[in-house]
Amino acid sequence: MAEQEQLVNKKALALKKEKGGELTVKIPPGGQTSGQRKEDSDESDLSSSTDSSDSDTESSEDKKPKKKKSKSKRKSQKKIRKNMRVKTPDHSIRRYNMVLEMVRDQGISKAEAYTRLGVDRNTIVYQAPIAEIAAVNPELYKTLRSSFKRKDSIKRFAETCRGFCKQEPTASAILKHKDTGSLLDIHRK
Repeated sequence: MAEQEQLVNKKALALKKEKGGELTVKIPPGGQTSGQRKEDSDESDLSSSTDSSDSDTESSEDKKPKKKKSKSKRKSQKKIRKNMRVKTPDHSIRRYNMVLEMVRDQGISKAEAYTRLGVDRNTIVYQAPIAEIAAVNPELYKTLRSSFKRKDSIKRFAETCRGFCKQEPTASAILKHKDTGSLLDIHRK
Protein backbone atom coordinates (compact mmCIF):
# COMPACT_ATOMS: atom_id res chain seq x y z
CA MET A 1 0.00 0.00 0.00
CA ALA A 2 2.87 2.35 0.71
CA GLU A 3 4.21 1.62 -2.75
CA GLN A 4 0.92 2.56 -4.30
CA GLU A 5 0.82 5.81 -2.33
CA GLN A 6 4.31 6.68 -3.55
CA LEU A 7 3.26 5.90 -7.12
CA VAL A 8 0.22 8.14 -6.79
CA ASN A 9 2.35 10.93 -5.27
CA LYS A 10 4.84 10.70 -8.16
CA LYS A 11 2.03 10.92 -10.70
CA ALA A 12 0.54 13.84 -8.84
CA LEU A 13 3.89 15.67 -8.87
CA ALA A 14 4.25 14.98 -12.58
CA LEU A 15 0.78 16.41 -13.17
CA LYS A 16 1.64 19.41 -11.04
CA LYS A 17 4.75 20.11 -13.11
CA GLU A 18 2.82 19.74 -16.39
CA LYS A 19 -0.01 22.02 -15.38
CA GLY A 20 2.14 24.46 -13.47
CA GLY A 21 -0.44 24.81 -10.70
CA GLU A 22 -1.07 23.31 -7.31
CA LEU A 23 -2.50 19.86 -7.08
CA THR A 24 -3.55 18.25 -3.82
CA VAL A 25 -3.71 14.50 -3.61
CA LYS A 26 -6.17 12.96 -1.22
CA ILE A 27 -5.46 9.34 -0.49
CA PRO A 28 -8.26 7.62 1.34
CA PRO A 29 -7.24 5.32 4.15
CA GLY A 30 -8.04 1.74 3.49
CA GLY A 31 -7.71 -0.96 0.92
CA GLN A 32 -6.10 -1.33 -2.40
CA THR A 33 -9.30 -0.88 -4.37
CA SER A 34 -9.60 2.74 -3.44
CA GLY A 35 -5.97 3.32 -4.33
CA GLN A 36 -6.47 1.68 -7.66
CA ARG A 37 -9.53 3.77 -8.24
CA LYS A 38 -7.52 6.87 -7.47
CA GLU A 39 -4.84 5.85 -9.96
CA ASP A 40 -7.49 5.14 -12.56
CA SER A 41 -9.16 8.47 -11.89
CA ASP A 42 -5.80 10.29 -12.05
CA GLU A 43 -5.06 8.68 -15.37
CA SER A 44 -8.49 9.55 -16.69
CA ASP A 45 -8.06 13.10 -15.35
CA LEU A 46 -4.71 13.28 -17.07
CA SER A 47 -6.10 12.09 -20.39
CA SER A 48 -9.19 14.27 -20.13
CA SER A 49 -7.14 17.36 -19.30
CA THR A 50 -4.90 16.91 -22.32
CA ASP A 51 -7.91 16.14 -24.49
CA SER A 52 -9.73 19.25 -23.32
CA SER A 53 -6.69 21.46 -23.92
CA ASP A 54 -6.31 20.00 -27.40
CA SER A 55 -9.98 20.53 -28.14
CA ASP A 56 -9.72 24.15 -26.95
CA THR A 57 -6.91 24.92 -29.37
CA GLU A 58 -8.64 23.08 -32.19
CA SER A 59 -11.94 24.81 -31.57
CA SER A 60 -10.30 28.23 -31.55
CA GLU A 61 -8.56 27.50 -34.84
CA ASP A 62 -11.58 25.86 -36.48
CA LYS A 63 -14.07 28.56 -35.55
CA LYS A 64 -16.14 29.91 -38.41
CA PRO A 65 -15.35 33.48 -39.43
CA LYS A 66 -17.79 36.06 -38.19
CA LYS A 67 -20.52 37.09 -40.57
CA LYS A 68 -20.21 40.58 -41.93
CA LYS A 69 -23.09 42.93 -41.43
CA SER A 70 -25.30 43.42 -44.42
CA LYS A 71 -25.27 46.74 -46.20
CA SER A 72 -28.75 47.60 -45.01
CA LYS A 73 -27.64 47.47 -41.38
CA ARG A 74 -24.61 49.67 -41.89
CA LYS A 75 -24.99 53.36 -41.50
CA SER A 76 -24.50 55.17 -44.74
CA GLN A 77 -21.74 57.66 -44.26
CA LYS A 78 -22.08 60.01 -47.17
CA LYS A 79 -20.21 63.23 -47.19
CA ILE A 80 -22.49 66.10 -46.48
CA ARG A 81 -21.85 68.77 -48.99
CA LYS A 82 -23.75 71.86 -49.80
CA ASN A 83 -25.19 71.57 -53.28
CA MET A 84 -25.15 75.07 -54.61
CA ARG A 85 -27.74 75.98 -57.17
CA VAL A 86 -26.22 77.88 -60.05
CA LYS A 87 -28.16 81.08 -60.67
CA THR A 88 -25.82 83.17 -62.80
CA PRO A 89 -23.57 82.47 -65.78
CA ASP A 90 -20.56 83.37 -63.64
CA HIS A 91 -21.40 80.53 -61.23
CA SER A 92 -21.77 78.19 -64.20
CA ILE A 93 -18.32 79.17 -65.48
CA ARG A 94 -16.82 78.67 -62.04
CA ARG A 95 -18.27 75.16 -61.79
CA TYR A 96 -17.07 74.32 -65.33
CA ASN A 97 -13.56 75.48 -64.39
CA MET A 98 -13.62 73.35 -61.23
CA VAL A 99 -14.36 70.26 -63.35
CA LEU A 100 -11.66 71.31 -65.82
CA GLU A 101 -9.06 71.67 -63.05
CA MET A 102 -9.92 68.28 -61.59
CA VAL A 103 -9.58 66.60 -64.97
CA ARG A 104 -6.45 68.44 -66.05
CA ASP A 105 -4.49 68.87 -62.82
CA GLN A 106 -5.55 65.89 -60.71
CA GLY A 107 -5.77 63.52 -63.68
CA ILE A 108 -9.15 62.05 -62.80
CA SER A 109 -11.89 61.19 -65.27
CA LYS A 110 -14.68 63.59 -66.10
CA ALA A 111 -17.29 61.27 -64.60
CA GLU A 112 -15.34 61.18 -61.32
CA ALA A 113 -15.10 64.98 -61.31
CA TYR A 114 -18.86 65.30 -61.84
CA THR A 115 -19.60 63.01 -58.92
CA ARG A 116 -17.15 64.80 -56.64
CA LEU A 117 -18.85 68.10 -57.36
CA GLY A 118 -22.29 66.54 -57.08
CA VAL A 119 -23.43 67.58 -60.52
CA ASP A 120 -24.92 65.63 -63.40
CA ARG A 121 -23.01 65.20 -66.66
CA ASN A 122 -25.85 66.67 -68.72
CA THR A 123 -25.89 69.82 -66.61
CA ILE A 124 -22.25 70.48 -67.41
CA VAL A 125 -22.78 69.61 -71.09
CA TYR A 126 -25.76 71.94 -71.49
CA GLN A 127 -24.01 74.82 -69.71
CA ALA A 128 -20.60 74.29 -71.34
CA PRO A 129 -21.21 76.84 -74.15
CA ILE A 130 -21.28 79.61 -71.55
CA ALA A 131 -17.76 78.79 -70.36
CA GLU A 132 -16.53 78.11 -73.90
CA ILE A 133 -17.60 81.53 -75.15
CA ALA A 134 -16.13 83.18 -72.05
CA ALA A 135 -12.77 81.49 -72.73
CA VAL A 136 -12.65 81.99 -76.50
CA ASN A 137 -14.38 85.34 -77.04
CA PRO A 138 -14.55 87.41 -73.82
CA GLU A 139 -16.01 90.51 -75.54
CA LEU A 140 -18.94 88.53 -76.92
CA TYR A 141 -19.49 86.99 -73.49
CA LYS A 142 -19.57 90.44 -71.84
CA THR A 143 -22.23 91.66 -74.25
CA LEU A 144 -24.32 88.53 -73.76
CA ARG A 145 -23.83 88.69 -69.99
CA SER A 146 -25.06 92.29 -69.83
CA SER A 147 -28.35 91.16 -71.38
CA PHE A 148 -28.81 88.47 -68.68
CA LYS A 149 -31.15 89.48 -65.87
CA ARG A 150 -31.51 87.83 -62.46
CA LYS A 151 -34.91 86.40 -63.35
CA ASP A 152 -33.72 84.85 -66.62
CA SER A 153 -32.94 81.15 -66.70
CA ILE A 154 -29.47 79.75 -67.20
CA LYS A 155 -30.90 77.27 -69.69
CA ARG A 156 -32.05 80.03 -72.06
CA PHE A 157 -28.75 81.84 -71.68
CA ALA A 158 -26.87 78.62 -72.46
CA GLU A 159 -28.98 78.06 -75.59
CA THR A 160 -28.15 81.58 -76.75
CA CYS A 161 -24.45 80.91 -76.18
CA ARG A 162 -24.74 77.60 -78.02
CA GLY A 163 -26.04 79.45 -81.08
CA PHE A 164 -22.96 81.69 -81.04
CA CYS A 165 -20.66 78.70 -80.48
CA LYS A 166 -21.86 77.12 -83.72
CA GLN A 167 -20.90 80.17 -85.77
CA GLU A 168 -17.65 79.72 -87.64
CA PRO A 169 -15.00 81.98 -86.09
CA THR A 170 -15.78 80.87 -82.54
CA ALA A 171 -16.44 77.22 -83.46
CA SER A 172 -12.91 76.70 -84.84
CA ALA A 173 -11.36 78.54 -81.87
CA ILE A 174 -13.31 76.32 -79.43
CA LEU A 175 -12.06 73.18 -81.21
CA LYS A 176 -8.45 74.43 -80.93
CA HIS A 177 -8.88 75.08 -77.20
CA LYS A 178 -10.37 71.61 -76.71
CA ASP A 179 -7.42 70.05 -78.54
CA THR A 180 -4.90 71.89 -76.35
CA GLY A 181 -6.78 70.89 -73.18
CA SER A 182 -7.78 74.36 -72.01
CA LEU A 183 -11.46 73.38 -72.47
CA LEU A 184 -13.27 70.15 -71.66
CA ASP A 185 -13.82 67.87 -74.63
CA ILE A 186 -17.51 67.24 -74.06
CA HIS A 187 -20.35 67.02 -76.54
CA ARG A 188 -24.07 66.37 -76.39
CA LYS A 189 -25.00 62.73 -76.78
